[in-house]
Amino acid sequence: MLSEREIEEIRARHEAATLGEWIVSADGRIPVRIHTKTNDLKIGGKNFPGTKIIAEMVWANADADFIVHAREDISALLSDRAELQAKVEKLTKRNTTLKKRERQVEEEV
Repeated sequence: MLSEREIEEIRARHEAATLGEWIVSADGRIPVRIHTKTNDLKIGGKNFPGTKIIAEMVWANADADFIVHAREDISALLSDRAELQAKVEKLTKRNTTLKKRERQVEEEV
């Protein structure tokens, strides 16, 4: 299980990453570019206003797919982890209460 420090480091890297939807510009060729919609981009003489390069040359489609989805995947995982942690804390508290009640019943018997 990751420590809270490790989770906070992941969260900090996630929050520092470029915002926006990340897109693959492949045109059926390798390498591909990963970019997002924040600044102007020029590829092969064509202007793509409102984009910013995330990765210039990605040689494997699987790597490009991983990179493109990393921002939203990490966001979902951090959110899911926080929800699960809240459930664990709630169940731990309930378990403590039930154990306390169990001891009380045993003392009454």
